[in-house]
Amino acid sequence: MTTANLLLKLFLNNDFHPVPVRYDKIIPLLLSGESDLGVLIHEERFTYEKQGLSKLQDLGEWWEETTGKHIPLGAIAFQREIEKEWKENFDSALKLSLDLAYKNREDTYEYILKHSQDTTREVVDSHIDLYVNQFTRSLGTEGRDAILTLYQKGVNAGFLPPGKEKELF
Repeated sequence: MTTANLLLKLFLNNDFHPVPVRYDKIIPLLLSGESDLGVLIHEERFTYEKQGLSKLQDLGEWWEETTGKHIPLGAIAFQREIEKEWKENFDSALKLSLDLAYKNREDTYEYILKHSQDTTREVVDSHIDLYVNQFTRSLGTEGRDAILTLYQKGVNAGFLPPGKEKELF
């Protein structure tokens, strides 16, 4: 289950019938009239208004206002059997990559724009600033607490299996 799907289930108390659609196909379905509603993620959450669509609810704002927590989005996960040294090396390489990208942000744009749905600088910057942040470098206590809060709310609502907290980290 994706974070977006879980947030929607929590927001609507599971009172909806989802139709799984890849994120970049949602706006075309809305514009064609094939669908009435969609949960927009990635760049689309910054561009929907330009395409004549309107927001009914920002699930991220709702989550942060009701819980006071950040939204846990995505994760880098390893199988538990992988050697600790390998995980630490990967973590160091990831942090170095992030540091270099932030230090030389201009140098990253050619690659980003080549692989982006929307190629306007404003949208790319908004996307990066929202999704590549302090929690990408390290979850810390605040990030772990956000994950546990989302998990517990999912369990309490019956959307996630209980007793898996230790498996999250």
